[in-house]
Amino acid sequence: MTTRAARGWTFAAICGLLPAALAVALVAAPLLSWAHLPASVAVHWSLGGQPDRASSKSAAFLYAAAYGCLGAVVMWKLVWRRGDAPARPAGAVGLGLLLLAGGASRSLVVTLANAGTRSWMHAPFGITGQVAGIAGPVVLAVIGELVMRRASGVGTTAGGDLEPAVQLGIGAAESALWVGRARSRWALPAAAACIAAGVVAATSGIGWEVGTPLLLAGLFFLQFTSVRVTVSITGVKVAYGTFGWPRTWIALRRIERADAVDVVPLSFWRFSPTTVVLRKGPALSLALGGGGTRFLVTVDDAPTGAGLVNDMLARSRTTQP
Repeated sequence: MTTRAARGWTFAAICGLLPAALAVALVAAPLLSWAHLPASVAVHWSLGGQPDRASSKSAAFLYAAAYGCLGAVVMWKLVWRRGDAPARPAGAVGLGLLLLAGGASRSLVVTLANAGTRSWMHAPFGITGQVAGIAGPVVLAVIGELVMRRASGVGTTAGGDLEPAVQLGIGAAESALWVGRARSRWALPAAAACIAAGVVAATSGIGWEVGTPLLLAGLFFLQFTSVRVTVSITGVKVAYGTFGWPRTWIALRRIERADAVDVVPLSFWRFSPTTVVLRKGPALSLALGGGGTRFLVTVDDAPTGAGLVNDMLARSRTTQP
């Protein structure tokens, strides 16, 4: 299978089939069990698994559907409408999956706990199920985002003629290390807003079922506040977010050349797909061996990073037998 075909299948599976399956689960679970649910259903449980809050079943599932609809809007507006263009914001896939999976998880949890009971007070739900209901959407979102990043990092052959590769002129006996950064304007405010709203919701009586998803969304956004790119004699390392994880490591032997390019969001960039775009402006583009693939990351002072990579490549080629 060609790289382009593999990317197409990955995009269709993560951004098409998986959201569709989550949407079906969100709707099908309550509809199939509607006649077996009490008029009021348990929607919150203590750590001991005993129900301590209820609502009408219509309100409970409308709440879950609201999460799913918001996730569907994110997937459509930020992912499908923009496809593989660099304009797709970093984390859009993960956020969409988090909201969709959160809605589906709530729908399934409420259905499984309440189905077949006469009253919501007789609808216990164990701590294991509660943890799975919260952690499952987060894990799914993180995996989906990482898979899409990996797929977009191995792109199609770049078209057009490039200028001669820029170099800094580092001598054969010299060593150098370059670290570049880029920051997102929207991710940190979004993270702060979600965390603050989650704390308020959890401590003001609204409930943890609202506060927990908001807190998790805030932590999720923190992963896309910045990017740190390190160029050394061994290769290029890209660390994402406040915690510097996940990371992408590209060994020097995999790189054929480096270029500094400009990324303009809100327009389709035809040069190559990207790994992460946090803002418009300079980016480091690496031509990788094996099929003419490319890896791109937005970073400040990209020409210096590209020049150092090319110096390291020139040095390694002159020392090869």
